[in-house]
Amino acid sequence: MSESDTFSCTSCGKSYRRGSLAQGARVKCRACGAIIEVPPDEFEALEEVLETQEEASADDARPARRSARSRSTDRSRATSRQATAAAGRTSRPRGGQSERDKKAPLMLFMSLGACALIAGGLWFFSSGNRTESGSNGGANSNATSDTTTNGNSTATNDKTVKTEPKKTPRERYDESIRAAEASTDKDTKTAKLLEALELSERNELGDGVLSSDKIHEMILAGDPDHEASRRALGFRRYVGDHPDYKDKWVKDDEYTRITTEWQARLKEQEKEAAEKAELARWQTPFGKKAKIVADYYRQDVKAVPDLDLRFYFSTEKIPNPYLLMVQDAKSPDPTATAELIGPGLAALRKQFQSAYGEDTLPSWDDSEFVVPVMILKDQKSYESYRDHGHKFFPSTGLAAAFYTPSADEGIQDHCRGTLYVWQGASESQFYHELFHEATHQIMHNAARLPRMPPTPWLEEGIAEFWGAYEGNQYSGYRFRRALKGRQGTISAAADAYFAWKSAKDAAEEGADDAPDAETIEKLSKSFLTPKQFLGIDQIRFARAKQAIETEKASGEDQQIVSTVYALGWAWIFYSHVGPGRGSFGDQGKFAKAFEQVLGLELRYRYNRDRLAEAYGITSDEEWAAITDDFFYFCKRPLRRYMSGDLDIPEPK
Repeated sequence: MSESDTFSCTSCGKSYRRGSLAQGARVKCRACGAIIEVPPDEFEALEEVLETQEEASADDARPARRSARSRSTDRSRATSRQATAAAGRTSRPRGGQSERDKKAPLMLFMSLGACALIAGGLWFFSSGNRTESGSNGGANSNATSDTTTNGNSTATNDKTVKTEPKKTPRERYDESIRAAEASTDKDTKTAKLLEALELSERNELGDGVLSSDKIHEMILAGDPDHEASRRALGFRRYVGDHPDYKDKWVKDDEYTRITTEWQARLKEQEKEAAEKAELARWQTPFGKKAKIVADYYRQDVKAVPDLDLRFYFSTEKIPNPYLLMVQDAKSPDPTATAELIGPGLAALRKQFQSAYGEDTLPSWDDSEFVVPVMILKDQKSYESYRDHGHKFFPSTGLAAAFYTPSADEGIQDHCRGTLYVWQGASESQFYHELFHEATHQIMHNAARLPRMPPTPWLEEGIAEFWGAYEGNQYSGYRFRRALKGRQGTISAAADAYFAWKSAKDAAEEGADDAPDAETIEKLSKSFLTPKQFLGIDQIRFARAKQAIETEKASGEDQQIVSTVYALGWAWIFYSHVGPGRGSFGDQGKFAKAFEQVLGLELRYRYNRDRLAEAYGITSDEEWAAITDDFFYFCKRPLRRYMSGDLDIPEPK
C-alpha cells in the first residue's frame, strides 16, 4: 500500500486507509476520538499539475492572437476536463493495487518528458520574441492590454514578450565600462567607473578586466580631484605652505621630500631674514652705539684662546638698552643662552622702573646708554679671560657674576660699566647673583652722573632686595622676595639687640640680677643699630671688604660687611612693608620715605641726616623707637615673610 492511500491521526498517529474518502472529509479517530480532516491525495495532485502543464504547452503552440470566444471556449473545455477527472478519481475503486498505482511509473516518465518539451518551447519562443520585440519595440511600448505571466514570458493582448534574464556580474561590468567610455559627462563617467570598480573588487570576473589602479586612473582623467581615487593611488593633498605644491595632490614619498625641502627653505629664509634684520639693527642710532661697544670687546677677547663673542640686542627677548655678548660655543648654544637670560634682565629693569618711577630715577633712557653683559659658558672660560689681560678682576669664589662700574677708554661715552656672568652654578644661585649684580648696573645707569652711587648699605641692600626672585621666563619673574639666606645674620642681630635692651632695662631698674656695666657695654657691641649701619660710608666698607679678601679681617670688619648686606636688605624690606607693630603705623608707612632716600642716593646727595628727615626722625628718642620697632620686625613679622605666610605687595 502506497503512502498516498493512507492518512494518520495528527493527535495519536493512528493510520487509516483512504478508501473512497474524498479530500476534506472529516472523520473521528477510533483510538483517541479526535476529528481528522482527510488530506489531499498526492498522486491526484501530481496528475492535476501534469494536465495543467500539457494544456499550457498546447496553448503556447497556438497563435498568440485569439478571439474572445476562442479563449472562452478553451476555459470551458479546461473546466470540463478538470471536472471529469475529479469525478473519475472520486469513483475509482480502492481495493488491492489500483489502476493509479499501476500507472505511476508511466506517468512519472510522461511528466519528465512533458517538462523537457515545455522548456524547449519556452527557449524557442523566448529567442523569437526578443527579435520581434527589438523590431516592434516602439509600437509595443505604447500598447495597453490585459497581461498574464507564465515563467519568463509575458502575454499581452496580441503577442508574448519575454523579460530580460538577470545579467551576470561580468555582463554588468562590461556594460558599465562601455557606458563610461561613451559618456561625455564627468559625473556619469565617474559613477559608471565606480560601479565597474565595485563589481571587479567583489567578484571574480575572469580575464580582460581592468585593474583597480587603471580604473582609478580613468576616474582621475575626468575628475582630477576625486579624493578616493587619489588616495587609492597613493596620493595625499599637500597642506603645507610650499608655493609649488600648495593644495595639490602628491605621492606619499614625494610628500616627505617636499615637506623636508620646504622646512630647509624656511630655515634658509629665516637665516637670511635674521641677517638682514641684524644688519638693519646695527644701522639704528642705538645700533651704532652698540657697534662701538661690540667692536671694543671683539678686540678685547682676541688674545683669549677659544673665545669668540656673538652679539644680541634690540629683539623681543633682548630689548634695549641691553647688549648681550655671549661666548660662541657649540654648547651651550649662544642664541639659546641669550634668549634664556635676556627676558630676566628685561623683567628686572621694567619692574624696577615701575616700582620707583621717573621722579625717583633721574637718568632713565633705554637708548642713551648701552648696557653690556658678557656671558661666558663656564667658570673655566672666565678664568681664562681674567688671566689674559684682566688680572685685576675678582677670583671666582662662590660668585657667578660681578659688575665693573667703570668703562674703558673708547666706550665711556656709550656705556657706564659691564656685567660679567659665567654659567655653571646651580640655577637658583646663578640667577640670584645675576639679578644682584644687574641691580648694581641698573643703579649705576639710573644715576645722574657716570660714577657709581656711594652708599654701601643702600647699594648692597637694594641689590639683595631685587636679587631675591621667584619664577622663570615662562611663568614670569617676581622680584623683591624674602631673602632666606640672610635670616641667620638678621635673627642674631635682633636677638643681640633684645638681650642688650633687657640687660640695660634691668640695670636701670636696679634689679638684683642685673648685669654689670661692662657686660652691658659688651652686649651693645654685638650688633649695629640702624643709626650706626645707615651711616657707614664707602671708604669704611671698602676697607673692611679688602681685609676679608686678604684674610686679615677683624671681628669688626666681619660685622660691618655682614651687617651692610643683611641689615641693609632688612631695612629696605622694613621700609616697604613695615612698621613691625601696628601701634607704630600702617603698613608701608616708610615706603615713600625710602623712595626719597633712593632719589637722594642716585643724585649723590644722601647722608644719614637726610634719611632721618625723610623718615621723620628728629631726636635720639625717635631713633630709639624706630630701632626697637625695626628689630621687632626682624624677629617676628619678617619670619612670616620668610616662611611664605606674607608676601610683599607688587609694585603698581
